[in-house]
Amino acid sequence: MPTVVADLDIESLPSSLLGLGTYRGALILLRLRGVPFGQVWLPAVDGQVDLSGLKDQAAELIDPAVWQRIVRAELETPASGGCAALADVTVAVCTRDRPLALEGCLTALGRLEQAQDISAMNSFNSTIVRTISSIAAFALYLAAMADN
Repeated sequence: MPTVVADLDIESLPSSLLGLGTYRGALILLRLRGVPFGQVWLPAVDGQVDLSGLKDQAAELIDPAVWQRIVRAELETPASGGCAALADVTVAVCTRDRPLALEGCLTALGRLEQAQDISAMNSFNSTIVRTISSIAAFALYLAAMADN
């Protein structure tokens, strides 16, 4: 069975492969931003292979390590205008009477260099709504949670 082999990046897929003549299908090496992540065989019908649904299907095949590599590369790329600094961040944490889970979450958020404001909201206790702007305020918040 003659098969055409194609090497395609899913960010720039054509809608179909044309002019396949007697080929029965296409074996397609899939890439995302140049990184190979899988392959798929698709049948040829009337000398062409329809690729219209391939992008959605291909996204499911991408290994999490490939996504992590791409995100890491994007974060290392300087922002437009030559400024490599990240914007300030405001984080909202919503919880329901889970002080230990909230403590772990806020401790991790406290390690972020870019976090400027962290708001923690307890959805079932309206008296415990605080804005935390420092680690000291975080400690006070945890003490207040323990008292309730």
